[in-house]
Amino acid sequence: MADRLVRHGAAVYGMDHVGHGKSEGDRALIEDFEDVVTDVHAVEERARRDHPGVPLVVIGHSMGGMIAARYAQLHGIGLAALVLSGPVIGEWEVVSTLLALDEVPGIPLDPAMLSRDPSVGATAAADPLVWHGPFKRPTLDAFAVALTTLAEGGTFGAVGCTAKTTSSCPAGAGSTPCGGPTCPSGSTRAAGTRCLTRPTRTRSWTTSHRSSTAP
Repeated sequence: MADRLVRHGAAVYGMDHVGHGKSEGDRALIEDFEDVVTDVHAVEERARRDHPGVPLVVIGHSMGGMIAARYAQLHGIGLAALVLSGPVIGEWEVVSTLLALDEVPGIPLDPAMLSRDPSVGATAAADPLVWHGPFKRPTLDAFAVALTTLAEGGTFGAVGCTAKTTSSCPAGAGSTPCGGPTCPSGSTRAAGTRCLTRPTRTRSWTTSHRSSTAP
């Protein structure tokens, strides 16, 4: 996806979350997803410095979809769009089932579940930076808290709004098909956007496939 977006002129930024890839931390250990959201915000700020005035879109898949959804709740103003692919939102039975056990089974994650394309799973299985072990209980606890926080956090109605002080949202913006709110006071909604309802450590990150380290 990043390759294709870059070929079409986009600047693509991605980061390794804490405990993942080349970032610091115990492997696959996340104790609070709000910290991860804060890290993503640092990447957004860097992207805006590098490309001022360029529309910014946040894309998240699976766990990243959950993180992106929470990010939109907290920092949606100024985002041109939010793209969620198979996001972990709502109720995820895997979390509640594993947390109910006295001990989380040491069963490795099955790479075949990543995609219907076998080559995707094979690539992940061969990548030394991909975590192949089981879930860790603190991470499962963090998932449970994050899913509840996301469900109680309201809509993503601020996505597509830009911070301005001269005008309000267009007429009817508060009666969109999803029933989301109008833009915050003093903001305007970018044309064509629709609201969506909810159904200090080193981080490694890349910019258009050029490896860097987040400040």
